[in-house]
Amino acid sequence: MDQVLGEILPYLTEASARALKCLPDSEQLQLREIRIRADGPMLLRFAFGRRVCNDVVFTKEQIESVFRKICASSAYSHRNEIRNGFVTIFGGHRVGIVGTAVIGEGERIEGMRDVRGLSFRVAREYDVSLQDILPTLTVNGRIRNLMLLGPPCSGKTTVLRAVAKELSKTVQVAVIDEREELFPVSRPIPVGCDVLRGYPKAVGILQAVRTLSPDVIVCDEIGTADEVCAMMDGLRSGVALLVSAHAYSTEELMQRPPVRKLFLSGGIDAAVFLDPLRAGTVCNIKEREDLCAEMRYADSDISALCGVWGDLRS
Repeated sequence: MDQVLGEILPYLTEASARALKCLPDSEQLQLREIRIRADGPMLLRFAFGRRVCNDVVFTKEQIESVFRKICASSAYSHRNEIRNGFVTIFGGHRVGIVGTAVIGEGERIEGMRDVRGLSFRVAREYDVSLQDILPTLTVNGRIRNLMLLGPPCSGKTTVLRAVAKELSKTVQVAVIDEREELFPVSRPIPVGCDVLRGYPKAVGILQAVRTLSPDVIVCDEIGTADEVCAMMDGLRSGVALLVSAHAYSTEELMQRPPVRKLFLSGGIDAAVFLDPLRAGTVCNIKEREDLCAEMRYADSDISALCGVWGDLRS
């Protein structure tokens, strides 16, 4: 029985746990997500595809029972996570929540009710090679600002963790672990690392810069304008950045204005693209100048199209 998968089984029903235990060892090791929903079959997502388990069906009551287990019977103590649509359980496994949002003042999500589905994302630490990244990481003794890019389940978190461990051997690293996935409670923390768990990234970055004197800040899945502003403040303080973001390609990256701004302002020196089919494997590295040139070229194409469209409308 796979040890990592064994961390999730206690939260599930006996029937679903039994079905997962019966999977061949090779499939257990390649399992990426376990999706369950009320009055529907369990759906498994592997590295090689998906499988519907029609003989394992969850009732609404069973979904509610699983939800209580992941919250340790106290949804209130996990309210900040639930507002963001997930709860992180022991081992760093993130459980996405499908339900009805409770909206408060200013259209702020205050909580979740009528939970009808849960998605367990298996947090597995892969064996990754840093031989492609380490030469890019430092130039003339200076740690460069890198961004890891890839789709879900491409190993961004695992690679970030591995690079953070490597850097912490020689410099001080601050890890902003908002979702408690980079260094969950179950994992040892390197001597040269300070881990701020549960902090919103924008808040954690500023606090780390002000109070922990880091040489490098590491955080996962950036994307908001507030996070990018906090990173720019950190850069102005002389701190290097090692971050990740969801993107399959340069084209997709261009469609995210805050991340795009970080590149165009000089905040990132290079982008490391991970292979979507081989978790933790580098498939391409692009320098900032090349990415910015691609972005400007795309902008000129869009401007030209807009001009043509305007002519057509007139």
